[in-house]
Amino acid sequence: MLIACPPWIACRTWLAGKADSRSFISNELTHEFIQLDAEASDIWCFIAERGRVSRADLKRFAEDIGVGDEIDDFVTTLQDGRYLTIAGETLSASAMPPPPPLPMGREIHQTVELDMMEWVQGKGFLWCLFWEITYRCNETCIHCFNPGAAHLPGEKPDRNRAELTTEEAFRLIDEAVSLGVFKLVLSGGEALLRRDLLDIIAYARSRRLSVELYTNGLALDDAALGRLATLWPHRVSISLYSTTPVLHDRVTRVPGSFERSVAALKRLHAAGIKTVVKSLQMQDTVQGYHLTRALAVELGASVQLDMGLTPGLDGNTAPLDLAITDFNELVVMAATPESPLWVGDAETRWSQQDAHQRRHDPICGAGRTIISVDPEGTLFACNSMPVPVGTFRDGGLSALWQAAKDETGHPLHRIRQTVWADQAECGSHDRCGWCRRCPGQSVLETGDAAQPSSFNCEQAQARMIAAHLLQQGVSVDDIHQQRGVPNSFGFRAGPRTS
Repeated sequence: MLIACPPWIACRTWLAGKADSRSFISNELTHEFIQLDAEASDIWCFIAERGRVSRADLKRFAEDIGVGDEIDDFVTTLQDGRYLTIAGETLSASAMPPPPPLPMGREIHQTVELDMMEWVQGKGFLWCLFWEITYRCNETCIHCFNPGAAHLPGEKPDRNRAELTTEEAFRLIDEAVSLGVFKLVLSGGEALLRRDLLDIIAYARSRRLSVELYTNGLALDDAALGRLATLWPHRVSISLYSTTPVLHDRVTRVPGSFERSVAALKRLHAAGIKTVVKSLQMQDTVQGYHLTRALAVELGASVQLDMGLTPGLDGNTAPLDLAITDFNELVVMAATPESPLWVGDAETRWSQQDAHQRRHDPICGAGRTIISVDPEGTLFACNSMPVPVGTFRDGGLSALWQAAKDETGHPLHRIRQTVWADQAECGSHDRCGWCRRCPGQSVLETGDAAQPSSFNCEQAQARMIAAHLLQQGVSVDDIHQQRGVPNSFGFRAGPRTS
């Protein structure tokens, strides 16, 4: 009888020293994580590298490393959790109950995953590769930040690029694995417009990467869904901008796109694939953000409400015309549970951070936990920061990572070394304790990562005011009244009314 590492497992083992082994395992069947250290990690690595092993060989290996008496219980525990199976046992995603939605909050980064990510970064490995696999798209969203996107009436998109070939894609994945990458995020444009997308996902899963897919679902036919389910992606995210079809379709500029995206979410959920509803908030769509959240729950999805509206990566500022202009609405959102700006409660100190204490901390994970790749293989510290740090075709991902370690003048090295104290104003205002600073946003707005972002500053100001009001015992209803924002805000099915 052979013990097997089943196809729904994503995993990575990092060797940070002679006696410093750690494995992280994502069970894409049960949607649970486990972390293994020391001998437990060594045993997992022994099984995962071979795919399947006999009990006798596993017993001998365990005895060699001094844990022979514990191996049977260890294997039984992993089998009970569906992390190991008997070779030949098969199971489809649709055979399991649909996954429950994750709880509100930082559902996209569960605590165990965040802890593992910090450990991996601290040991000098790369955690995530974010790959915009194509800029081509079957929607023409009015807020799109990709280069060549069309925003204005009559404007034509210019999205064609010399995309990485399938062979280059496989090499990129191999290099990512060699750097310790656990998570691969595939985005676009519309990723499903690449005919080899599922081949790329299949290759990534053969290397045991945890794969996330961002799509609008419009091109997800039965054949694609059927194959995708056999590849066990970690999750699939689809954007919904409103619960009102005409308002969603006004954003995508594709009639019927709301029904098609909702149908895709339902079919993915029924196939046992974990789903996420992503929803960027704009002037009109924010009027019904509570309804969007409720629809996501109804569809069995987690939800990620996003306030990060940005200019285009090519400098096009048209998307900024869609930004929320009523500051009072931002204050109300910051005071309201389950809003993307919510400051929390007394237990979390209303989200206030000590700006002085974090002066020497990195601002974010750009270039440290994540590297971004565009369709042509240009490398960036983050997909939100349009500052090239290298190219895959002219050196490779591994060479970039090593150069950033060895060369203090390397652009990626400089980005990694950036801390809060290097920012022009950050930490000098009362609002800074509530800021969710994004240097990429500053680059897009001002061309300089060290300059403050007006969007970040405005939202920090709103969060500070909301925190102070809540600390004083002012209710959310009273904040609505004080700020002149109707209680129906967030629950309106249509666009803004003036």
